[in-house]
Amino acid sequence: MALRNRTLQEETKLKGADRARDSTKFKLGQFETLKNWIPAHVYSIKKKRGVELLATDPLAPQIPSGCTASPCPTSIPEAQTLDVACCWDNHQNIFGITHGMFAHVGIDDTFWATASLASGSASGPYPDATPSDTWDVYDGGPGCADLVETTPIAMQGGRTANFQSTQTPQAAVAGKSDEKCYVLSLSSISPLVTGAEIANGPGYIGGGSVNNARAYFGETSGCSLYWTSDNGTQPCNRGWVKAGDKIYAPTGGASVTDYATWPCPGVSYEDYRNAIINVVPDYVAEGLADVTRWIAADVSTNYVWLLMNANSGYKVYQIDRTTLNYVADWLLDPTGFADRVFQFEVINDDFIFILGDDSPTGFWHFGYWIPSNPASIFHIGQVTAGTCAGTAADFPTNQNSFIYRRGYFYLGYSGFSLGRTNVVKIGPLVCPTDPTIIIDPAGEL
Repeated sequence: MALRNRTLQEETKLKGADRARDSTKFKLGQFETLKNWIPAHVYSIKKKRGVELLATDPLAPQIPSGCTASPCPTSIPEAQTLDVACCWDNHQNIFGITHGMFAHVGIDDTFWATASLASGSASGPYPDATPSDTWDVYDGGPGCADLVETTPIAMQGGRTANFQSTQTPQAAVAGKSDEKCYVLSLSSISPLVTGAEIANGPGYIGGGSVNNARAYFGETSGCSLYWTSDNGTQPCNRGWVKAGDKIYAPTGGASVTDYATWPCPGVSYEDYRNAIINVVPDYVAEGLADVTRWIAADVSTNYVWLLMNANSGYKVYQIDRTTLNYVADWLLDPTGFADRVFQFEVINDDFIFILGDDSPTGFWHFGYWIPSNPASIFHIGQVTAGTCAGTAADFPTNQNSFIYRRGYFYLGYSGFSLGRTNVVKIGPLVCPTDPTIIIDPAGEL
């Protein structure tokens, strides 16, 4: 039945009605000025003086039902079917169980990925690993063509070094970055790095020299070498992120003692560090001195975000990006989302993509979590794990990567103890009411 137009009197005055007592006072009408109304949404009402608001439970995230309007590229996604768009096996020249990493997808949808033979044997030198075919750097994207082996970045001043290309800590340390990159642990650097070359010195070697370093190789920034100033140990290979002119990472080796920053590019000791108790105040109770509990790190404009496998469950910590002081933390509840939380991707201070999986591995689950309304992780969709030639990782490690770029999720997982190293492109993530529009939030590295 067609809705009736309102009377002239009703057009100039909107009357209240108690429909529960007298339903005849509620008359349906046609509202020409409300064409763009959005149904079935709950909106907050500011409390006016003298008006008592009813107490309610925290609301679940309200998901926009329409995406055809102009801010669609920054809209929150709804649940939808996700598909595997591309699959790359980055072990074309390396046969056997492999490790690997990747940390960035460019605005042109290209990336670097590494692969290394997981034999546990010694190998080197950089960049031509011996024995041959134990470590490679590949170019990937923008399409789904096979990865292409590319030339590694040279060290400063024509230096050479050894690296254990067949061992995980030296050749597979996935993190997040704002440029295509890879990270290695180098030894037997020749010529030696002198104390005069190291910024923020004199550090532990004083005026001496050093022959080993953590090395970051970036497409734009080049080769950076860095150490900790107190004992010369290399920064940890978990919980690191590179953004702008800084690298953020924990220090202390297997037992984390501090969180610190290093200039990038640079040959440097840390330029700032903060004790772990100031970064993660409950680190003792939560067992977070153990570096293997540090799953991932990411940044937003003002904060560093840490994803941890704590004693109480999966936790997210928000850290001031300048002082590295603790700001807040949340305990994630994966109930109804996945058995485990694998990775995250921070889009902004109130929107974070979450990657989860089932145990035993069956599906990769993709969702999002809102810190201002943290009750649950909203499930977007899932794909079958192990969609490439190899199998999926069986627990969160420092070899798993998770990146969102221009409407697609990129998942890099290593064949640690299982098989091959792969990169998978999943999506696109689209507006439900208009699948021709891809959701492309700004903010990711």
